[in-house]
Amino acid sequence: MLVRRKINWLVLLLGLVGCWLWLAPQPVAAANQTAWVNDQAKVLSQRTVAEIDQINQETFAKVKGQPQLAVITVDHLPDNQDIDDYGVAMFEKYQVGRRDWDNGLLLTVAIADHKYRLTVGYGLEAVIPDGSKQMIVTAKIKAELKDGRYDAAIRHMIEKISRRVVTQEAAIRTPAAIQEKRQRDQRIKIGVFIGLILLIILVVVGIVAYIRQKRRWQAYALTTLQDEHFLQKHPLVRFMPWPERVKLVKTTSLPTKFTDVQLLQLVFIPYLREHISEILAANPVALEYPAADYQVAIKAVTDRPLYTAKTLTKLVTLLNPKIRQIKPMMLRYQRAFEIYSQQKKLSAKRQQQLWAILTANVDYFETVTDDEALTLFAKMDRYVDQNGQLKPVKDQADLMLLPVWWTTYHDATLNSGSSSSSSSNFGSGFGGGSTGGGGFSGGW
Repeated sequence: MLVRRKINWLVLLLGLVGCWLWLAPQPVAAANQTAWVNDQAKVLSQRTVAEIDQINQETFAKVKGQPQLAVITVDHLPDNQDIDDYGVAMFEKYQVGRRDWDNGLLLTVAIADHKYRLTVGYGLEAVIPDGSKQMIVTAKIKAELKDGRYDAAIRHMIEKISRRVVTQEAAIRTPAAIQEKRQRDQRIKIGVFIGLILLIILVVVGIVAYIRQKRRWQAYALTTLQDEHFLQKHPLVRFMPWPERVKLVKTTSLPTKFTDVQLLQLVFIPYLREHISEILAANPVALEYPAADYQVAIKAVTDRPLYTAKTLTKLVTLLNPKIRQIKPMMLRYQRAFEIYSQQKKLSAKRQQQLWAILTANVDYFETVTDDEALTLFAKMDRYVDQNGQLKPVKDQADLMLLPVWWTTYHDATLNSGSSSSSSSNFGSGFGGGSTGGGGFSGGW
């Protein structure tokens, strides 16, 4: 009797468990592979899958051309592909939509990558243009995606997509309209291609003409730079070694005119500005200041006085007033640098890095105080890395406290930097549509 009661209770218990399993809600990802859905990420409910099926089989069946809507979900995009490339590739692989109508829609969602893409067939590009993204992926849907409610978000997206297709049915292109637009686009492509060919021809002709003119310029320049009459008229050119003349002639830009003045401005003056201190130090001439100071002062002199000077003495006389004008600032920077280097115990290498940047870019005509000079070196030490490379300024207020030349240098320097396998059933109802590359994508 006792055994029979235990058996009855066991049968009752098994019956209750069976009823619970029968009536309990099914997991979200159960059997979600249909002709229209490939739910690899297993995030869609039966309700959403059924709604997608209903849209295709009932709603879109009454729309002109009978568009098709498919959904693919994946965990990760394979090989770190771009969501746009992957979405278009899947569209073209399965050929969503009907042939000639090209009216397919493919919603691709990469769950773990937090990205989505709606790829739109050629015939529906006027119905769902790129700019319709905000109307389809609303703030509410974005919130659902961020909260991990992917099933609800995707269901609401496909509802908005289908509603837009129905309400904008008049904008659906017919096969004839698609063919006409394709022909028009093809004519435009041919026109662009022909224009590109003509442009290439013009560029080639221009390059050939430039090379010929460049050779003429080099022949003129090299001949002139060794002409005795020219050298008597501009004797300072003799201080420029012949290899340097050849080098600068070959590397300089092509002038508009072949004249002596152009030659001096493009070849001799750049060399003189860069090597004035070496020239003065290597030749007998009376100097009022160290030769290095003339290297700084020459930056403040225009080209004409430099190439009209006949001797080094006249050149020095020309530069002396400039040095007297900037010497106080030069000494101020020197003193500030010595003080800062001692305070921070800068290594010889670090001193060389900072001083090289200063001397190459400083404007000694800009007045700074002793404190401002010290502040400058502190900022330089902060924003120049150990390799001597400039780092971006994190606090732009720092630049307001520094000389203008440093801000100019700073700005100019920094502005010169999953598997995709699918169910065999998925896509079985697609009609061979193609895409014009339309659609939109986004993330959350």
